[in-house]
Amino acid sequence: EVFHLLALGTKAKIQVLVGDRAGAAETLAKAGELLRRIGRATVYHVSFFLTARLLHDVDVLEASLEGGRGPAARTLARQAWRSVRAAVNIAARVARERVEVYRLAGRLCWLLGRHERALAWWRRSIVAGRALGARPELTRTYAEVGLRLSAEGAGRRTLDGVEAGEYLDMARAQYDELELAWDRAQLAHAGELRAAAG
Repeated sequence: EVFHLLALGTKAKIQVLVGDRAGAAETLAKAGELLRRIGRATVYHVSFFLTARLLHDVDVLEASLEGGRGPAARTLARQAWRSVRAAVNIAARVARERVEVYRLAGRLCWLLGRHERALAWWRRSIVAGRALGARPELTRTYAEVGLRLSAEGAGRRTLDGVEAGEYLDMARAQYDELELAWDRAQLAHAGELRAAAG
């Protein structure tokens, strides 16, 4: 059952990444029910579920904010904060989750206008990624930072003296070196959308 929990968390994350929010919500509901039924599981196996839930909640909130801030967005933000707390707690004990969880915590803060807190989380994500040698997740953090700092109205354009464009260049180079073609394509697509919006 704990391996089933791990598999459901992985499946939900994939569903979020390919844009299937409804499918991810259904998968996460199954994972939550399984966790309640088995009662206890190792933090390692639970971490897959909690990180996937955080990714889903932040993704859903970001989509809702595109239509403005209303009561639904406030409810989604509260849920995302609960997911951040749970995921950060477990990332303290499961190192493989740290880079992604800290990046997602930063994204949540950024979406809610707490830019300095977002930068602090992204700094932690970068530090953890470098310390762990987690190059794919570290590169995803570079991409996130570069895209957010280069966005219209972002205010500041640097993190720790590195400009937004430099983070994007590092992300592109690392994606190419690691042969992460899907991630590279996602970054290019995000850049095109921002250019069209600007």
